[in-house]
Order: sequence, then structure tokens, then C-alpha cells
Amino acid sequence: MRMVEAKDMPTGWSQITLGEAADYLNGRAFKSSEWKDHGLPIIRIQNLNDPNASFNYTDQEYEARHRIETGNLLFAWSASLGAYIWRNGSAWLNQHIFRVDPKPFVDKVFLFYFLNSIAAELYAQAHGSGMVHITKKKFDAIPMLLPPINEQRRTVAKIEELFSELDKGVESLKTARAQLKTYRQSLLSAAFEGRFSRESNHVVWPIAKFGNVLDYLTSGSRGWAKYYADQGDLFIRAQNLKNDKLDLSDRAYVSLPDKSEGKRTRVERGDLLVTITGANVTKAGLVEKELGNAYVSQHVALCRLNECLLPAFAYWYLMSELGGRKQLNRMAYGAGKPGLNLDNIKSMDIPIPGIESQRETVIAIEQKLAICTKLDSTLDVTIRKIEALRQSILKRAFEGKLVPQNPDDEPASVLLERIRQEQADAPSPKRRKRKTEAPA
Repeated sequence: MRMVEAKDMPTGWSQITLGEAADYLNGRAFKSSEWKDHGLPIIRIQNLNDPNASFNYTDQEYEARHRIETGNLLFAWSASLGAYIWRNGSAWLNQHIFRVDPKPFVDKVFLFYFLNSIAAELYAQAHGSGMVHITKKKFDAIPMLLPPINEQRRTVAKIEELFSELDKGVESLKTARAQLKTYRQSLLSAAFEGRFSRESNHVVWPIAKFGNVLDYLTSGSRGWAKYYADQGDLFIRAQNLKNDKLDLSDRAYVSLPDKSEGKRTRVERGDLLVTITGANVTKAGLVEKELGNAYVSQHVALCRLNECLLPAFAYWYLMSELGGRKQLNRMAYGAGKPGLNLDNIKSMDIPIPGIESQRETVIAIEQKLAICTKLDSTLDVTIRKIEALRQSILKRAFEGKLVPQNPDDEPASVLLERIRQEQADAPSPKRRKRKTEAPA
């Protein structure tokens, strides 16, 4: 965000600063004692970022500058920086958010798109290590190229036309992703009905309790915190299973004394790990390779299978929303508080076909899911390209390259000068004289 020489500006454009483009009225520092469960909502940054975030309310009256209405332009200058147009009626504005009142020569929606186009640069200049913020002085000094007012409006119309097409594309991609998710589950359902096994037309798979095909079942010990270390043995926690696979990108380590009771939870290749408490309850992962010394936390169950069941077969059964996942979820949430105990895991029903059928089923699942994963990755790349295209559109818009210039448009400099002159010529409001008491 740098100043631009006049010769490099599009015809009819002028350069101003954000401070000149609008008035920025900061919200009020509401105290928790003012919060009520009724009245007008108080808009906090989380209410702008997350449509599902809960509101605080107040039934008191405050200065008019802290009140907002539908259509007001807002800018969060702390935490997650960005511009928003409020759509939900009367409300009070909390601190760390500006109500942005554009000057007559700036189109509100044009300024909205401009602020969002520079949000990443603003964040890079923000201060603070926790709740970052940008200072008002630095914010006001940011340069902005200003087209004629009619060109601003044409630019907004073109941006919204192009963004609407991109939105349709993103919606289609999200629909495709949802369909992929449904397909994955239908694939798993078919797999555990025996459709991928050569014996499926001749044999009904027997059902067993999971506990009957386990050689070993345990959960992590309590009191691991005293063994935490910067390096040493791997420590597998519930967050390492949150995506239904063993993800060790976020590693923790422990250093155990020789006689520690925790050694009974040492993980081996082929073990199945299941989250038994917390937000990730029932999430699972398979230990597919040797990890050296690795142990599980108290929130994770370690399942070691006997020779009747292939680990990968059991893992994919746990991933099935109509199979193991359904059973474990029912047990975990049945008592209200999410959690499983080892008896719950033992009581899960699981099909036990012959080893060759298990192997055929696993191969078919993994081949078909590999195609899904590739498609999912392609969808991700395409969505990221669309978001990059949005930024490209905004960049072109604010360089004067998105819509053609119209020589009949009044130059921004002329409009600016006229408004400034009108403001200078306007009579100053008369100051009211104070009444003085007559001397006694």
C-alpha cells in the first residue's frame, strides 16, 4: 500500500487516505455487568466472523454513535481484521470494531471491497502477539486510489456480477464434496455387507463381540503430565486422532522412569486407537508402522487384535457410520456426557469373515477411497483457485482495470474539491452563550 504518482493513476482518479475516505467510530467498551438476555444485541468480533456465535444483549440506551442499523459498514480492527456490511437490524457496537461512515465522494460498497482487498496487508502491519490490532493513526494514513463516483458504482456492479458467478462455482464444488462424503459412507456400508468379497454370494458373515477378537485392551494412565519432556518417547493424545487417522504432526513427548506403570500402554504396529473421552470421542486411528517407544494418554483406548481380524478391516469398520461408528456414538452419547469405557468397546458388534475376504474388502475400500481422496484434493485446489481469483478481481478493480473509464464521468478530483469547498463555505454553527447569573 504505497502512494502512487499522478502519471500512474487511471484517468479521472485521485489519491486520498482511508482517513479522508470516511469517519471511523469505534464501538463501546461494554462491561459484562451490562449484558442482559434481552434488548438489542451487542456486536462483537465473533458475531461478524461466525454466524452461529451467540450474542450478548442490553436493554440500556447509549450514545447514538455506538448504534448500528442494517446496511452499516463495519470494520474489525483487532483480532481478525476485515470489513462487513451489517444485515440484522438495530444493534450496539462493541469496542475493536469501527462503524464506517463514508464521505459523500466514496461509495460504501466500493469502500467495503477495498478494505477487504487490503485486509491481509493490514494484518501483516498489525501489532500485538495475542489479540493483534492496527492503530488508528496507521489505519488513517493508508493510501487509497479513488475513481469518479460513477466509476465506483460501475466497479461495484462488476465485482458483484463476477463474485456471483464464483459463488455459484463454489456452491457446486461444496455440493460435490458433500456427495463424495455420502459416497464414502455408502462404499463402507457396501463393503461390510460383503459386496467386495468373492464369497459374498455364498456366505453370511458371522457377527462377534469386538472384545472376543481382542488380545489386549487398555487405556492410558493418569498422571502423565509429570513425565512430559522436550524429547523422548512419543505420547499419543486425543488430538492426534481428531481426523480419524493417526496424525503425529503435532507431537508430544514423555520421558518415563524404568518402573513406570505407563509402560503397559506402549503402542505396537497394528494397534487400533480409539478416543474415549472429550470432543473427539469415537475418533480412531490405525498404527500402520513401527513408532519406537510410543504411549497413549488416558483419553485413548489401545485395541490389540488377535489373528482372527485384520487391523485395517477393523479400522474401516469403525469408520462406517452404519457400522462401528454408529454403535460407539450411541454408547458414548447415551448417558449425556460424551465418553466411552472399555466395556463399551468390547460390546461392539463386528462382522468376522474369513481372512481372505477381509483382505479383499480392505483392498477394495482403499482403492476406491484413494480415488475419492484424489477428487477431494482436486476440489480443494479448485476452491483455493477461486479464492485467489477473487483477490485478482479486486486487484484489477482498484487499479482501474476492471471496468472501462468514461470520459463523461466527473473526475474524482473535481468532486473532492467541490465538496471541500462546500464544507469550507458552510457557516459555522453558532455557539450558544452561557447564561450568567446576575450578581446579588
